[in-house]
Amino acid sequence: MPGVVFSNPAENVGLVNVFQYRGPGLTEVPENVFSDAARLGYKPISVLGDMETYDSAWRDALLSHAQPVSGHSFFTEDGVYRHRPPR
Repeated sequence: MPGVVFSNPAENVGLVNVFQYRGPGLTEVPENVFSDAARLGYKPISVLGDMETYDSAWRDALLSHAQPVSGHSFFTEDGVYRHRPPR
């Protein structure tokens, strides 16, 4: 899947899929759009939508400082994510 893999030089494990990675190294940024919203008096909410099924460190880092809202998928079918079988 182009654009969603990275390598971790500290662990010689090859490429890592960002949607599956739960390890260290993806740290919260001190400030982002959600912390800016809170500082300006807005409630920083992020609708997880289709990212709800991707319980990953990348998603958590991306949405840091936000209050996540679950249960509102747009395109993903209900249930646990499963890889699509090859055609």
